[in-house]
Amino acid sequence: MHPGAVMILAFVDPKTLLLERQFRYPKHRHFIELPAGKLEKDEPPLRTAQRELVEECGFEASEWWKVATLDPCIGYSTEVIEVFGARGLRHVGAKLDVGEHLETFEAKIADALEWVRDGIITDTKTTLGLLWWARWGQAPDLTDLLVIGGGINGAGIARDARRARPFRDAGGAGRPRLRDQPVELQAHPRRASLSRAVRVPAGARGAPGARGVGSSSPRISFAR
Repeated sequence: MHPGAVMILAFVDPKTLLLERQFRYPKHRHFIELPAGKLEKDEPPLRTAQRELVEECGFEASEWWKVATLDPCIGYSTEVIEVFGARGLRHVGAKLDVGEHLETFEAKIADALEWVRDGIITDTKTTLGLLWWARWGQAPDLTDLLVIGGGINGAGIARDARRARPFRDAGGAGRPRLRDQPVELQAHPRRASLSRAVRVPAGARGAPGARGVGSSSPRISFAR
């Protein structure tokens, strides 16, 4: 029995998300992913999402809402991934687990979608989360929010996730649009080397000490 998991779409602004570049031991390489993590025993999914955003990315969010529910591997696992949106980010410092190696950076949603297309992002849950938001996502209104003005310590107004209305189809409004200029590619995407892929520009925007959080999407380089 899988304990369940969460994934977070953490918005720096309406067109920019937090992503992680994380080393995954089974595959012996780095992956670009949305923040995610497993539920602890008797832990509500929203609480898990709040905890993971702090532990992995070093941010609290003042507003949270439910995005979707995913059943990622129905052939061999009971795992369910609850997807949450978060905004109103405030840097508080990451608390990585022993043996956990990752860095957080900002990326334009349009760029992340291109990385899915080009085989740079291959993690299934991240791919589904990005494509879901591109098709149906839009900024929530007050009736969608589960937490307003609160952090991981429980401050703010909490609402029952079952009472939150599902998102309306955004149509053309609020949906990220691919930029006219694609991500610069130096070689075929399948030969990508992510071990040194993310470079944060000088003068990066973000809270002091927020490792890897920059003012623009990372430049992706490829192994020759």
